[in-house]
Amino acid sequence: MMRMKIILLLISFQCGLIGGFNYAIKIVEVDSGYTSDLVVEENNIVSLEVCNGKVYYAVVKDWRNPTIHRIVEVDPIGGDKRVVVEDYSVSSLKCIDGKLYGLMHRQEIGIASHYKLWVISDKPECISCDLLDRNIYMIGGGYRGGVVVVYPDSGSSKLAIIYKDRVEDLVSGKVYVHQACSNNNLIYYVLSTPTQPYELYRYSGGGVEKITSFNEWVVRETKLYEPIKESVVVENEEIDGWIMLPGEGDKPYPLILYIHGGPKGMYGYMFHPEMQLMVSEGFAVAYANPRGSDGYSEEFVDIRGRYGVDDYKQLIIFLDHVVSKYSIDRDRLGVTGISYGGYLTNVMITKTNRFKAAVSENGIGDWIADYWASDIGYWFDPDQIGGTPHNNLKEYIEKSPVYHVDNVETPVLFIHSMEDYRCFIDQSLAMHVSLVMKNKESRIVIFSKGSHGHSVYAEPRHRKKRYEIKLEWFREKLGKKP
Repeated sequence: MMRMKIILLLISFQCGLIGGFNYAIKIVEVDSGYTSDLVVEENNIVSLEVCNGKVYYAVVKDWRNPTIHRIVEVDPIGGDKRVVVEDYSVSSLKCIDGKLYGLMHRQEIGIASHYKLWVISDKPECISCDLLDRNIYMIGGGYRGGVVVVYPDSGSSKLAIIYKDRVEDLVSGKVYVHQACSNNNLIYYVLSTPTQPYELYRYSGGGVEKITSFNEWVVRETKLYEPIKESVVVENEEIDGWIMLPGEGDKPYPLILYIHGGPKGMYGYMFHPEMQLMVSEGFAVAYANPRGSDGYSEEFVDIRGRYGVDDYKQLIIFLDHVVSKYSIDRDRLGVTGISYGGYLTNVMITKTNRFKAAVSENGIGDWIADYWASDIGYWFDPDQIGGTPHNNLKEYIEKSPVYHVDNVETPVLFIHSMEDYRCFIDQSLAMHVSLVMKNKESRIVIFSKGSHGHSVYAEPRHRKKRYEIKLEWFREKLGKKP
């Protein structure tokens, strides 16, 4: 009797660092525990799937440009390999009813191009290209002759089925679907709303059923705030935004402008505990999706060479709109963001003095240093900033806030984590040292642990401390007392 085997993707890596690591697909014999190499690659294997008795994986072609992949087919018995397709950017692979699907693009607008749904063969066929101008987050599986996907749209994240001739939204509206998994009869998905934390749901032909109630205590025991949608038009481009108001306390309210990361991130109808915290403490909170954000057309996403220009202008116009429409104290405005949001926070304080407090987290201050030090700088920056510091130094300096700190009057707090290899600690240090040497008000808090995503993935005590630090800073600078 043939022993059962399972295939595991084993990646040997050190989080966030680059180098000559080996990446392997191993066969594990369940009965004996014996392992053997099926594939060993010099570069990162980004996705793995088994389909029709063959193993398929997407692998980086050249580490110098790790966004270009090839898809390889392997016979798990004989080990024979062949390249099925190459020169695509691949997000994931999924076998559905004997067909191999993938989320891929051909860098139509560089690395920020939308992932589309493809049927993968020697001649790949794009299923969604003419049906949906949105970035597809994930493939959930099959459902009644279609392919279940999750995609962002104007602040929402939708659960949908893609057929050959149409897209059918199953779950949409003022909701955010985070993940989904399906077979031909049922779909399970994780969903949140601005006032409902994450829970698991089940979709079938008979409707939607809520499966879990893990976070119902949050709804019962705290007051949660609904966002009000506010859009502005900037040079014929509509920018979606939202504002949350305390609803009680002294008016006019101080306001904090939040800026998302990415730049291909997206704000909207998800549960955001930090924003809820700030509103509960008496701060109005505003946030928007400027050019470069996800959830819109591929053309809208393209902000190459315009960092800190188009997005800055659109956010300022959005801010002007909500400040003029609602009871907001113009003399008590704050701004904050993490990652790309930290970068734009740094840009904001070098271009305007209207903010009385800023918190910049794990952001970029110096694109030149980022090119050398970041785990993605050597390929991300040439695509998004343009060229390299060697051949486009003027642009790298122009887009780097650290070289414009003479303009800063806003008191700023920098928060960074030591284990962040995406935006290295030297970024916040460069901004902080430059400011204090010019007698500007700057503080820096460094967490000894935590990756680039420490605000979300760190231990609870770490995240709690971060909340306390931010809240204390905004209270101090915007006039809210404990």
